[in-house]
Amino acid sequence: MKKIKAVGYLTKEVIDLAGSSLPSQEIIITEEVEKHIKTKHLTEYEKYYNSLEQIIKTPDYVGINEKHSNSIEFIKKLDDNVIVAIKLSIQNEIYVASMYHINDLKISKRLNNNTIKPYCQKKENSV
Repeated sequence: MKKIKAVGYLTKEVIDLAGSSLPSQEIIITEEVEKHIKTKHLTEYEKYYNSLEQIIKTPDYVGINEKHSNSIEFIKKLDDNVIVAIKLSIQNEIYVASMYHINDLKISKRLNNNTIKPYCQKKENSV
């Protein structure tokens, strides 16, 4: 995997909330995945690729895709609902696997199935 850049950090807080066993470490994106998103999800790429770090840092929901136990999904409501899926590689790197649109109905179903949970980031007290 050829790393382009780091796009965030997988925190213990997110891992615990999602119910995952992934390690807490840096999240990267590769050239291959950037090409995949640009090719298969062009609208999301054009509108939200530059928001990857924001989506990972401040998602509205996090969860696990039941089909991929070694993954976590970050969902953020921007102009559209965007999902960023991350996975653990065989080299034990956490990488962005894809980014695409998810509709409100699918979010509702995932909330009802308890496969995603609202992410309430801890707020620091301001003085």
